[in-house]
Amino acid sequence: MKYQPPFNLLLSYGECKNSFEWPNYLALGFTLEHVPELIRMVYEEELDQSESNNLEIWAPVHAWRTLGQLQAVTAIEPLIQFLVSNYDDDWVFVEIPIVMQLIGEPALMLLTEYLADDSIEIFPRTCFSSAIARIGLSLPETRAKCISLLTNQLAQFEKNDPALNGLIISDLLDLNAIESFSTIEAAYQRECVDSSIIGELDEVKEILGLSS
Repeated sequence: MKYQPPFNLLLSYGECKNSFEWPNYLALGFTLEHVPELIRMVYEEELDQSESNNLEIWAPVHAWRTLGQLQAVTAIEPLIQFLVSNYDDDWVFVEIPIVMQLIGEPALMLLTEYLADDSIEIFPRTCFSSAIARIGLSLPETRAKCISLLTNQLAQFEKNDPALNGLIISDLLDLNAIESFSTIEAAYQRECVDSSIIGELDEVKEILGLSS
């Protein structure tokens, strides 16, 4: 395969060892005009199937990190769809929500749509919930909106898988969403929450500072 500069730099950039301390990929010269080719690199099967000791295998990870740092709005749906198809890859599962966090508020609409889609496996849906919470935590001006989006999905607790409910509640707790407690309480009362994920209702109340 042939990639022109600056894309060729990602082929030998190095092994990814840390999901939370990323280098500044924009210093390599990437701009928004490079977004389509970066998306293609994420999806490049030949790279993904490289030998494990070949640095090229890490190029898709560097590519989606770059898309996040570019806050590439046009990459939101392709990356969400990539996660749906590849959620069993630990790097995808952990890092795509971080990419969505970097892109920020423009990602919320599609994340919410995919979170609500019960034709999708539960694990990628938990990533969408996590991404929404991450945006709310990193951008305080979006916190109320993110809480509302997650609470609206939790309100479908009888339709949702109990594990999904538990993970949405966990994300709401990260947001200190006291305003969501009535919905959380209703989900527990109807026995629609997998309590092994976040604990029983009394524990949730304690985390939110609502214990009497």
